[in-house]
Amino acid sequence: MQIPYTIQDNLGQTSAPSTLTVNVTPPPAPVARDDAKAGDFNQPVVVPALLNDTASPGTTLVPGSIDLDPSTPGQETTRTIPGKGTFTAAARRHGALRPGAGL
Repeated sequence: MQIPYTIQDNLGQTSAPSTLTVNVTPPPAPVARDDAKAGDFNQPVVVPALLNDTASPGTTLVPGSIDLDPSTPGQETTRTIPGKGTFTAAARRHGALRPGAGL
């Protein structure tokens, strides 16, 4: 961003215009890390998905922003994997896997 400006001295003389340039560098993107959790047969498994993820300095992770299928447009908060189960992202920093039949 550029802002033109002038300045005056104590005699009231004004300088030629000059430019103030401000460059702002946004923080890097957050880092999501792989998660793993074991569970009991035919029971839901709660995974603290954001527990090991990090935000950039000066930012915070947004728990409600978990997207379970980033390869498709929009945000997917539920994803069913045939023969495996259904994963649902919760707004409280975790997700839950409901196993499919026989898992």
